[in-house]
Amino acid sequence: MPLPITRTQWEEHKRLLQGIVPIHSAKRVVEDNANWLLERLYLPVATGYRLNGVILTQGVGEEPVNWGDLGAYVSRRGKTWVVCLSEAAVDCPCLCGYVRGWLERWGWSPVEVSSEW
Repeated sequence: MPLPITRTQWEEHKRLLQGIVPIHSAKRVVEDNANWLLERLYLPVATGYRLNGVILTQGVGEEPVNWGDLGAYVSRRGKTWVVCLSEAAVDCPCLCGYVRGWLERWGWSPVEVSSEW
């Protein structure tokens, strides 16, 4: 999985490399960023997975999530990025806030994040 990229970095890459190499769409970059964030929540171990201790202190580890299939899907509604976290309970405010907060810090705003089974 590629490392996350800020909106400013993506716009600069697009400006410099357009027509030279393929550039991922903004939607693809936001989706990759969201999935990168989700992958950083847990570490695979021989018996399954272990949650990242830092994230646990933010309440994410207490929310009902299917860690084996957790993923993000992105769409647009006007100028808003709409991120859906698949395989998490409908009400996961800590998980949604974690993803929304980082995407906004990276310049991909406005962002709405929801979760669904």
